[in-house]
Amino acid sequence: MKNKKDIIIVALLGILLIMVFNQGNKINNINDNYTNLSNQIYQMQNDILNTNSNINSLVESKKLIQNYDYKITKLDDEYKKAKLNVDLTFNSIAKGSKVYYVYRKVIYGDKVHNMDGYKDEDITYGQWVKVELEKLEAENFIGELQLDYAYNYETKVIVETNEEIISEDLYQLDLYEQSKPDYDINVNPDSYSSDGTFIYSIDLNLQDINNDVKVKSAYCEVYYNDKIVNKFEIMNDKNLLEYESDFIWYHIDGKEKFESDEGDSDPNIKIVIKIKDDLGREYIDEWDNIF
Repeated sequence: MKNKKDIIIVALLGILLIMVFNQGNKINNINDNYTNLSNQIYQMQNDILNTNSNINSLVESKKLIQNYDYKITKLDDEYKKAKLNVDLTFNSIAKGSKVYYVYRKVIYGDKVHNMDGYKDEDITYGQWVKVELEKLEAENFIGELQLDYAYNYETKVIVETNEEIISEDLYQLDLYEQSKPDYDINVNPDSYSSDGTFIYSIDLNLQDINNDVKVKSAYCEVYYNDKIVNKFEIMNDKNLLEYESDFIWYHIDGKEKFESDEGDSDPNIKIVIKIKDDLGREYIDEWDNIF
């Protein structure tokens, strides 16, 4: 009887070992399949990247312009006019083509931002101006422009032959952005008490002060429930905290005493900073609903 039980146990162990062996083979096969699938996916990703690269190369080769660049060569004494050199290289261009550089002013309205970010600007445009470029080499054309320094310009190129007229948009001339003075303004509200006392501070940092266009003035306006209650100049000697060769720091510790409106438990306190540069442009920074 005992021998019979031993035989059964040995048989069961044998069956169990066979099942474990088979499962192990299945797991190895799954691992092999997973590795093969991963390799296939990796190869497909590489094929897609190569295809995208080829498509991009084809698209670039079909474009009219291979390279476009401009350089500011001179500013007048009042930094209102800029001379620029424009350089265009074509992928290919028909013999005898006339090449024109065409531009127009982009005119921005006041740029205002609050604690949530920049608001939309009102944008208008000037008239298109057409300038013929000079051929330097087979596919290379150059030209010189004189533009108002305080604007950005939309640009495009036009190629005229006896058979057709082709045009292509170019990236804009960012003279307005390049000519903006570099500054950083921060308003730090500290406290507002029930008796109408408002404590705050203002920091104005003027950076790269050796640039051509500088900050000319900076005023702060304090509003209480949409009524202006104080206005003062930030850039004066008593507010000067630090002066370096290329950096100026103005700091103000402010205190206002408002006459609270009767029943007003949620006043609207707003601070507006108005900065003007040498070119007469105004930049407006706004902090609304401070408390």
